Amino acid sequence: MNIVRDVAVQYDVILLDFNLEWLAMNNNNKLSTQYLYHEVNGSVNATQLHPDKEGFMLWGKFILKNLDLLDPTSAFATMAETDIALKKQV
Repeated sequence: MNIVRDVAVQYDVILLDFNLEWLAMNNNNKLSTQYLYHEVNGSVNATQLHPDKEGFMLWGKFILKNLDLLDPTSAFATMAETDIALKKQV
């Protein structure tokens, strides 16, 4: 990761460390499947591939906060990840 950081500094680009945030969210457990899911033929299974609905909310907040685009008083910022209900598009 240090090479990536060095390149980001060299080219003056924004670097969001998702790995560091993921570890912080999961008590440094690299293998945690919390906030992850994968749906196959209508069956939901925890995987290490895709965020679930709470995971997407957490990542969205992380990205917006670190880009200084998150209004802390907005409905999105104050919404608990467990309070969302996503509707499946058909």
